[in-house]
Amino acid sequence: MTLEQKQARIHLGTTIGLLALAIAFMATAVRSTGVELEWFTQDDTAAGVLLLIWIVGLVIFGLAFGSLWLVGRQLDAHERVALGDEFQVLMSRRNAVSAFVVTFMVAVVVAVLPGSESLPGDAVAAAIVGVAAATLAFGQFTSVRA
Repeated sequence: MTLEQKQARIHLGTTIGLLALAIAFMATAVRSTGVELEWFTQDDTAAGVLLLIWIVGLVIFGLAFGSLWLVGRQLDAHERVALGDEFQVLMSRRNAVSAFVVTFMVAVVVAVLPGSESLPGDAVAAAIVGVAAATLAFGQFTSVRA
């Protein structure tokens, strides 16, 4: 496997893992809000489906990042340096800053929304983490396409 193929595999695994994490957190935010605001009970089918999405999302995230760890273990010193430098530049500058800005903006918007005080805190926190993970995944996706 060439260095470019390994890099593509790392980007794909990172993107899939972050998307799964974002979906999982959004599902748990919707479930928590739905139960708290009595849209459905904890025993409803919708709550069960959202709980299943949460669990499956976390499992996919774990598998994706576990596979990335395995890829990292198979890299030689030269490949680690080449891929690590590129990954650090990507994450530390453009992607991390944009994820912070988007997440901060979402947090501010949620804070000023009318009726936001009635939202459960765990749902708001999960939604914000979901937005952060989705923004990082989007940044990974766009960096691969660039």
